Amino acid sequence: MRDTYTPNHGAAPAALNASGCRSDILADIDGFTAGVVSAAIEGNTLRITGLAVAPEFRRLGVARALIESAERVAVNARCDNVRLFTIRETGNVSLFARLGFHFVGEAMADWCSSTRFDTLHEVQMEKICG
Repeated sequence: MRDTYTPNHGAAPAALNASGCRSDILADIDGFTAGVVSAAIEGNTLRITGLAVAPEFRRLGVARALIESAERVAVNARCDNVRLFTIRETGNVSLFARLGFHFVGEAMADWCSSTRFDTLHEVQMEKICG
């Protein structure tokens, strides 16, 4: 991720402005932390505020398992949907689409910058619970 973009000094993405009950779900494989998903409940929405998978555990289904765990939290909390933001230039929009998320909106990501891209785009995606 950091080779695609870095946060500007003092700026924060919209996802980090989430309020409410926050939690982190860790994926543990043979005693190693393979990944983490962070989320916050905002009214009837579970907002994913972060997702990371260690490089040596990528392409093994860890992200899918973490998202599915977050979805179970959303269902148990009686949330209507799960929402997230991702930077288009990371290539993760297609990953989240494969996991059942659909496009909600897009804006310029002025809170971060890149040495690889002139402009970065923050995409909001949603998946309905149930």
